[in-house]
Amino acid sequence: LANVSLYGAVVVNLLITMNRYCALAYPLKYHNFWSIPKARRAGIIAYLLGFLPCLPNILGPCTPIFNAKLNYCWTYSDTTCGQFNSVFDVIIVTSSSVIMGCINFATFIKMRNHYKVGLKVII
Repeated sequence: LANVSLYGAVVVNLLITMNRYCALAYPLKYHNFWSIPKARRAGIIAYLLGFLPCLPNILGPCTPIFNAKLNYCWTYSDTTCGQFNSVFDVIIVTSSSVIMGCINFATFIKMRNHYKVGLKVII
């Protein structure tokens, strides 16, 4: 269960990125998208989704091992399940980071275009 916080943090950061985009792209509809109860539900669901990939780790051969002698990091056991979990971690975190980067870039482009229009009106 060592990775629950990792997965939860990745999903929460993805939600924050989407929240920021919705606030800039749809300012008049923002309250419909992200009301306080919806934001609370999204946060709870994010950490529940972070818990789901860790369920196989409860089984014996899939548990992460903390190496205190060599490098103080968590590694998976050298089994098929451990290798699958290791690859799954890399794919999920990398793909989520790429998605967040794309959404943040789209947000940046929208902000830049908005300020360009505002400057032309002033000049």
